[in-house]
Amino acid sequence: MVGRDSMTEKELGWLAGFLEGEGSVGLRRCRKKPGYAIYLRPRIEACQVQLEPLLKVQALVGGWVGRKSGKRRGKQSMINIWILQGESAALVMRFLYPEMSMKRQTQFARVLHAWDTRAINRNRSNPRVNAQIRSLVFA
Repeated sequence: MVGRDSMTEKELGWLAGFLEGEGSVGLRRCRKKPGYAIYLRPRIEACQVQLEPLLKVQALVGGWVGRKSGKRRGKQSMINIWILQGESAALVMRFLYPEMSMKRQTQFARVLHAWDTRAINRNRSNPRVNAQIRSLVFA
């Protein structure tokens, strides 16, 4: 779990700066199986040629690190990618929100608003899940 108590100020500053410059945020369309409804999940990702910064991000907040095909200087090559999605990504966005630029805060707010609205509607029949979501939304 991400928490200000488990991260030093230096780590928090590094993470915010790294994701401010190298990260991207958005909503990922997901589907459990063909024919099932499509739903949206918050997603944060960062791509790097160097693996070390992505492993540091993973150590701080979790997520998945792997490789993907990409273009670098006009040539096809493999690059490293870090991905965090779902509730974990939403928690990281809330945690880092005060540290980010106005532009990135706006991006976080749009993603979180879509996620929170969708999550409350999707879990309306489950009071326990609703309570957990509301505690995150209104905390």
